[in-house]
Amino acid sequence: MKVLRRMRRGMPLSRAAIAEHVKVATVKKYLGTHLKQDLPGKRWKASKSDRLTDRMNVVTPLGTMAVPIHGSAERSRLGRYSAALRRWREGKPDADAELAAFEGQTVADHPLITDVKLLATLEEAGVLDFDELYASLAGGK
Repeated sequence: MKVLRRMRRGMPLSRAAIAEHVKVATVKKYLGTHLKQDLPGKRWKASKSDRLTDRMNVVTPLGTMAVPIHGSAERSRLGRYSAALRRWREGKPDADAELAAFEGQTVADHPLITDVKLLATLEEAGVLDFDELYASLAGGK
């Protein structure tokens, strides 16, 4: 999936594969349905979206949980929410409004927390301290 993300940001398939330490043939084998080529010999392009699943860290009222997230739209929503949450934790101006924009939205059936009082409680408890948005396959929570 990281190869697709790099390609969507404009990186060619071969460079994206090298950056992720994967062979181009392996990328084509496992992600081939998410790649297209207009003409033979032309540049490969990543699909605009996908339904692939990846484990990501989601903030819940009980703490951070590693949850399977289905599809690029949900992964992007969680990424934007996490960025807004990080800005709120840093005390940036208008961060409360950024979080409020996620009111009523969910990711993998988990509501995105926008209540700053609850977030402040979770912050004090230290459950908002996680380094990576994507959960580790080997030691995921």
